[in-house]
This record gives sequence, structure tokens and C-alpha cells, in this order.
Amino acid sequence: MVKSTRTISFSALSLLLALSGTLQAQVRLSVPCSVRIRPAAADYDLASEVSLRGVIVGREGRLLLLQLRVGLVRIDAGSSIAASHLSSGTQVQVVAAKLQEEGRQRLLVREIRTAEATLVLRDALGVPTQL
Repeated sequence: MVKSTRTISFSALSLLLALSGTLQAQVRLSVPCSVRIRPAAADYDLASEVSLRGVIVGREGRLLLLQLRVGLVRIDAGSSIAASHLSSGTQVQVVAAKLQEEGRQRLLVREIRTAEATLVLRDALGVPTQL
């Protein structure tokens, strides 16, 4: 008996929805879903983050030349505008993620700290910030 009541109720609802176009437009199907979207951060790997201390010795476009105790490395500041905020001779601490690209290692900067300020180039998830 319960089974037939549900069938009648469902049939009545279907008929009501068919007759009323506005009511049909308001009925929505909801499915739980978990999606994490990280626009423009697909190349930034939080698990490969490193912290480097050194002195800026020059610039090549958006790349900063950072002198470490073990040698010179090029770090990608993301834009030439960000790189232009720092001058040669500035001592910095850099947080960057390592990326392998065409057999070469590339360092993508998330944050550059100086004695006076912190320049944040990417958020905590690695998404570039606007300067």
C-alpha cells in the first residue's frame, strides 16, 4: 500500500511539473561535489618549496640573480615589475618552489623578504598576486 501511495504522489508531482513551466524551472537537482580550483597556479608546487638566503646581484627581465654561498641562481619573480622593486646589493630571504622544465630547474618565487619589507608575489596556495 505504501508503494502505491509513493507512485501516485510521484505521478501527481510529475503532472504538476508538466503543467507548470515556472514551477519546473525552480526545481533543481543538487549533487554534493568537492572541487579545488587554483587558477594560474598549476605550475607552483607547495611541496617543493625552499627558503634561500642571499644577495641580489642583478636582474634579467623578470629573473633576479641571487648570489648564495654555494653559487649564483636565477629566481623567477613572475614579472619585471616585481623584480624592479629590488636593487643589487639587497640581502634577501626568498621562498620559492622548484620546477623542472625542459630538463632545467626553475625557481618560482612566492615571497621575498628584506630587512625593511616583505614582497608577496604569490598567495599561500601559489596563485600570483597583483602588483
